[in-house]
This record gives sequence, structure tokens and C-alpha cells, in this order.
Amino acid sequence: MWLDLYRAAEVYRDLKPWEWMYDSDLFGVQDPVTGKIGYCCVLGNLGEHLALNVYMGAEGLNSYYELLEFGEDDPMMAGLRQSCISVSFEDREILSDKDRKFIKDLGLKYRGSGQWVMARDYAPSWLPWYINEEQAAFLVHALQQAVAVSIRAEENPELLQFDEEQVLVRVPRQTPEGLIWEDQIMDMPDADVSIAIPPDAALMKKAKKLKKQQGAMFLCLTYAPGPTREDAQSRPFFPMIGLVMDKQSGMIVAHEIFSPDDIEAKLQHWLVWILENIYECRPQQIILSSGIAADMLDDIADELDIDLMVNPEEPVFEDALEMMFRFMG
Repeated sequence: MWLDLYRAAEVYRDLKPWEWMYDSDLFGVQDPVTGKIGYCCVLGNLGEHLALNVYMGAEGLNSYYELLEFGEDDPMMAGLRQSCISVSFEDREILSDKDRKFIKDLGLKYRGSGQWVMARDYAPSWLPWYINEEQAAFLVHALQQAVAVSIRAEENPELLQFDEEQVLVRVPRQTPEGLIWEDQIMDMPDADVSIAIPPDAALMKKAKKLKKQQGAMFLCLTYAPGPTREDAQSRPFFPMIGLVMDKQSGMIVAHEIFSPDDIEAKLQHWLVWILENIYECRPQQIILSSGIAADMLDDIADELDIDLMVNPEEPVFEDALEMMFRFMG
């Protein structure tokens, strides 16, 4: 199965579908085992990153749309929130020792720039990681169907030209001779681009007791520049860092670190603690460092009657981030 994966990737790589396909040319491939649909995106038209990304189900598709909406303004935040499995074509030095050993053990050899096959699982906040057997088995089908769809799309540029509510999906049908793949035009799943954290009712009731006053809180939410891990065996992740700054002095008056598993609960507890113990009020406005941060806090801010404003070029943010990145390397 693993050899099938690498051989399918080589066929896709050598076809070079990115020469006529764009990352907006989405199509689906249904998993023969689970029935789940992977939404495929051919990357490489600009010649920078050659890959096939497969966004699994509505959750994965949501992260694709999130990247489109926020990627230009905040590429690091949007990039680290991706949910997909990917096969890319890299230079040798990009691969890990484990990758290179695995390729050697399979009896494969690659030479040259952008020729080395690398498969990764992308999950929000987590370091891109090695795929498992189930993901590898599905990627074989996804790559093969991507080749078939790409060849047809070159001959018929209108093959994938649907409105935003429909998509072409390659659907398998089991026969005595094996799988037969057929086209189906399906409705897109409901993908909510909003990533708003659901407000905790008890916390909101507590915070609403604070008086509303003029003024603004300056809040920066960003990912740490490097990953960490719980232990030597666990998958590394990028912690999210929260910084509250004083506009006049530029000093950091509060900070916190969030793991992928605790951000929804911990972030709003931290914010309410800041309102109670530092501001002793509900400020009229929270000024944020990114659109993603604003989207995360949108429902909480509505509940507390606080306006959100995004200003990534605010000097107090730039100074604090520069200091943090310098400190953390």
C-alpha cells in the first residue's frame, strides 16, 4: 500500500497538473472505506509549492476557506489552522531522516529539485506530521483520481466550473472486477468560515456585572514561532500566545499560552480575569492583531457588548511581537 502511494504520487508529479490547474479548481474524491469526501486542491500554479492538498469533510473545507479569507493578511495564523492531508514534492533536504529512510526501504530513488515525495497530515495548531495507514490508503485513490480529473480538465476547461454551491465528486462503485469511479455533481457541505469560540454562559454573566467604560484593550493573539510538545513521543504543536499591551508605555500587562486542546475554555477565562483584575471594567473596544483573532472572539465580544477592531499595523503589536520572536528565537 505504501509503495502504491509513492507510485501514485510520482505519476501525479510527472503529469504536472499545476501547469493548467489552479488552487480554486476544487473537486471531491469519496473515500471507499468511510464514505467521507476529500476536497482536492492542486497547488503549484505559481511554481512555489507543488502539492495535492485533500481537505477532509466540512471541517477541512472550512480551513480551506479560512485560508482564502485570512491568508493574505495573516499567513502564519491561517497556515497553522489548516486541516488536510497533503502530498508534496520537495528538495531532499526538506525531508526528515525518517522520510528518507522510508523511501530507501521501499526501494525508491529520487534525484533533483522538487522530486522527493513527502506526505503530511495538517491539523490546526499542530506541527505537520506523518500520515497513518488509513490516510495513506485514501491518498492513493485521491492521487489517482486527481490525475484522471486533471487530464480531463486540460481537455475541457469547463469541467470544474460550477457555482460555489456545487462540486464534481469522484464516487467509487464496487464491482466484481474492482472499483469503478464515476462522476457525481454534489452540493457543497455547509462550511462556516466563522471560528468564533462559543461563550460560556456563567463567565459572560460574571463579566456583564462589570461597568462599561470608554477606552480600548490592545490584544495580540498569535502562534509561537516554534513548536513544543507534551513529551518525547507526542506530536509537537504550536502554542497560541495571548498578549495584552498598554498603549501608552508599550508594556505587556498580561500574557498567557494556550495549547490546541484548551484554547476555547482557557482563552475566555483569561479574558474575563483580565477584565476583572486589570481593567476592572468592560472597555468599549478591543483592538486586535489579526482577523482570525477577531473571528475567534466575535461571539464573546457580542455577548459583552464590546466592539472589535483589527489593526495588525498597530505599533504596540509590532514592538511586542518583535520582542517575543527575538526572545523565543
